[in-house]
Amino acid sequence: MTLQLTNVGLNALLRAMSGDKIIFSSVQIGNGDPQDISSATGLGNPLKTLTITKITVNSNNATLETSFNNSDVEAGFRLKEVGIFAQNQDDATEEILYAYGTEPEATADYIAASSGSILETQLEFSIFVGNAENISAIINESLAYATKAAFEAHVEDKGNPHEVTKEQVGLGNVPNVATNDQTPAYSEAKNLIDLSSGEKLSVAFGKLKKAVASLIAHIKNVENPHEVTAKQVKAAEEKRSHTAADITKGTLSVQRGGTGKSSWVANQMVYAQSTSTLGVIEASKYSSGLLRQRPNEAPYWGPVSVTGSYVGTGGYGSDNPNSLAFDDGEIPNIIVITAQNRNFITLAVLFPYAGRGITFNDSDGNGSPAYRLEVSISGKAVSWYSPKSAALQANNYNITFVWHALCK
Repeated sequence: MTLQLTNVGLNALLRAMSGDKIIFSSVQIGNGDPQDISSATGLGNPLKTLTITKITVNSNNATLETSFNNSDVEAGFRLKEVGIFAQNQDDATEEILYAYGTEPEATADYIAASSGSILETQLEFSIFVGNAENISAIINESLAYATKAAFEAHVEDKGNPHEVTKEQVGLGNVPNVATNDQTPAYSEAKNLIDLSSGEKLSVAFGKLKKAVASLIAHIKNVENPHEVTAKQVKAAEEKRSHTAADITKGTLSVQRGGTGKSSWVANQMVYAQSTSTLGVIEASKYSSGLLRQRPNEAPYWGPVSVTGSYVGTGGYGSDNPNSLAFDDGEIPNIIVITAQNRNFITLAVLFPYAGRGITFNDSDGNGSPAYRLEVSISGKAVSWYSPKSAALQANNYNITFVWHALCK
């Protein structure tokens, strides 16, 4: 079975490549139907959770070992899916599905129920970790059977785990005293003298005592016993001041009164991007733009007004509204719509933020009263309709209408 990274697993790996940790926490097996690996967050039908006994990281992969037995399996099943879980990098109390693998029913291993016979086995899973360095796992050291790691640790234990006595190894006459517990007797030497090979420990320790005492006394002497001068260590004067003109290299940070940059793009405006950095606003793409700013957001350029046209479809009413989309996302305060036709006059004025509008239509030349339009805003679009007619909705069939919008 091949394990592949889920979307959340891939995100955890990318974060690990930037310094975060990946801590694998458990392995699950089950017999659920295959699912989309990239969006999977758990097994389709998890049947058993396995603890990790060992992790080995080689090149771009990590190998997880786990111990499995069927002592609590009441009904046999096909091992069709495996999931590798890791700690959530933002909340260690939660787990994420890092990798997931499936196997068809026909080729999946069969896990027998415990009523037949007890099965004890070691499982290994290889998963991709790239060049991430902080890879570890939560290891269960309390399994019923000794792991390979525990056995190797016992073999390498040099601390007499079986309590062998000195008599058993023929050292009955040797004092059982650790090196750190020995208490050699010695007197401090009167003068600083070099050590000599082959001399007694009491003499050597006396010389060392004299040397250590002399060194400690010398270190504590803060009166410049070697009479070193400031010129010898190339020290600066005790007091010295500078002017701004003395700074000829480097770039001052914002915290030091600078800009943090050595150059700027021409015709761009500078603003405080945060309390410690400066940002720039790109030059306006509009011939007569307005500088705008939403609450707690960066300033930006927006249009003063926009215009356009559309061809009427003949529909009207709440089921057939007209709609205008504004690409810059700036819903205007007022939209004025007129018809390009000399046989009749249509004038519609929309007030998007009030949710209302008015319309006039003089197709017979006898004048027209004002009618109300219903106006609404949805995302970047303004919609309107009249329940009375397409003419009053400014939507006469095959008539071109021109609109002008004033932005706030």
